[in-house]
Amino acid sequence: MNLPRLGLPGRRRLLAAAAGAAALAAPVAHAQSSYPVRSIRMIVPYSIGGASGVLGQGVAEKMTALLGQSVYVEERTGANGILGAQAAATATPDGYTIVLLNDGTAALNQALYPKLPYDMQKDFVPLSYGGDVRMVLIVNPSVPARNVAELLKIARGKHGDMNYASGGAGSVQQILMEIFMDATGTRFTHVPYKGVIPAVSAVAGGQVPVMFAGLAGALPLIQAGRVRALAVTSADRQDSLADVPTLSEEGVAGFPTEPWNAFFAPAGTPPEIVKRLNWALTQALNAPDVREKLKLSLGVRPSTPEELKKIVDRDIARYGALVRKVGIRLD
Repeated sequence: MNLPRLGLPGRRRLLAAAAGAAALAAPVAHAQSSYPVRSIRMIVPYSIGGASGVLGQGVAEKMTALLGQSVYVEERTGANGILGAQAAATATPDGYTIVLLNDGTAALNQALYPKLPYDMQKDFVPLSYGGDVRMVLIVNPSVPARNVAELLKIARGKHGDMNYASGGAGSVQQILMEIFMDATGTRFTHVPYKGVIPAVSAVAGGQVPVMFAGLAGALPLIQAGRVRALAVTSADRQDSLADVPTLSEEGVAGFPTEPWNAFFAPAGTPPEIVKRLNWALTQALNAPDVREKLKLSLGVRPSTPEELKKIVDRDIARYGALVRKVGIRLD
């Protein structure tokens, strides 16, 4: 250390101050280098039985083995993911709280709610993308449409009187249908249900003719002939529905568009810990058994924090423009 030219007392005071600063910094540096030293909480603001919940549980188990500390899932459902997101945003940014959010909570809510209690771009730091949710456009078998073109012809003939189901106002099913209507110049009438399962059941039961649904939940109904699949929202056809085209193949602009899940930490989490968590998430998401478990419901793919930030920024802008255009707003 190069000290300034001081008398002996001055030198002693400077050395003492330097030693004190080093002593204060040492525990922080040690804590980060030895991270984690205790259990990590993963908040999941959705039902554990859904695609997001299954993803969270599978990843948490793998991270536990990789990090040598328990990573446990805390389910905090309600209000389109707002309750769980708020809990994560206000948690201590020490690496011991992470959260799994879908694009509805992370991007769409920014436009839907005028008084949202968190800001994705200020209150969170991205960790890693998780995966794309596989979605499929389904109709009740009584609808005389075998493809998207035939559905559009029927819808145009009804002049907006054809209903569609969703899991609720502001749900991903509604947003996908809004994108679909905007791209095709058609109008359907929204019939929101209190959850995805009742909405899919309504289509299977013939109460509502059409909706976008998650592939994992809809596949048994498709295979049983209780609903008919017209197209998938992904970039490529799905192995489980090899004969069903993509919306892009059907000439519908704006697709592929798939809901997504991703992992975040509270803003202020140290960069070294963010890097460590990204490593653990990448390893967990690339594990063959995790991919096998999720292959029907999610297209699993990790990312860097920088890549995830670009996706979040893109969808906040995209969903914001769509919400303003169609006038959706929730209080």
